[in-house]
Parts: sequence; C-alpha cells; structure tokens
Amino acid sequence: MSVDTVFASLLQFLIACLILAGAEAIYVLLGFGAGVVAVGLLAVFLLMTVVRIPSYAVFGLITAPRIWSSLALVPAAMLGAFLGNRIHLRIDEATFRRLVNLGLVIIGLALLARSV
Repeated sequence: MSVDTVFASLLQFLIACLILAGAEAIYVLLGFGAGVVAVGLLAVFLLMTVVRIPSYAVFGLITAPRIWSSLALVPAAMLGAFLGNRIHLRIDEATFRRLVNLGLVIIGLALLARSV
C-alpha cells in the first residue's frame, strides 16, 4: 500500500468523523435536544447526496440496474424513517446520547477498518 493511499484513507476517515460528529458536538456542547441532532444529520446526508448524484452522473456511474436497485430500496428507507420517527419520540435524552455515541463509534471503526 502506497503512502498516498494511506494518507488519502486517513484523510477520508477524519473528514467523515468531523462531518458526522459535528451535529453530536453541537448537541453536547450547547445542550440541544434530540430533534436538533436528527435534523443536523439529515441535512448532512442530504448535502452529501446532492453532491454525489451529479458527480456520479458525470462519471457515468448511474446505470439502469443501479437505478432499479435504488428504487427497490425505497420501501425499506421509508420504513426506516417511519420507525425512526416513532422510536425517537419515545426514548429519553440520555438513551439517545448513548445510542448516537455508539453509532458514531461503530461508523468510525468501520471507516477505519475500510481504510486499512
């Protein structure tokens, strides 16, 4: 593995951690509620998607099979959004913080494992 590959992987990992941890840091430092964190994360994911789709199109990565597989996942995404909304209304702030922190650790470890 070249030095450039290692450096690029570490940089990707750090950027992903900063983006995903940004909403959590604001939440912890300023004491915002769970709804603010959820909206912050949704905004980050929306922005990433808005940037990705045109770049994928430019490089010819959007193909008919990929469109169909994406459409096949829409029901699962809708179910996840529905269940997530119902769950977040029922859990207390401390449990929410623990779950968000656990999720960030899992994402960070997965990115780290992928970058090696």
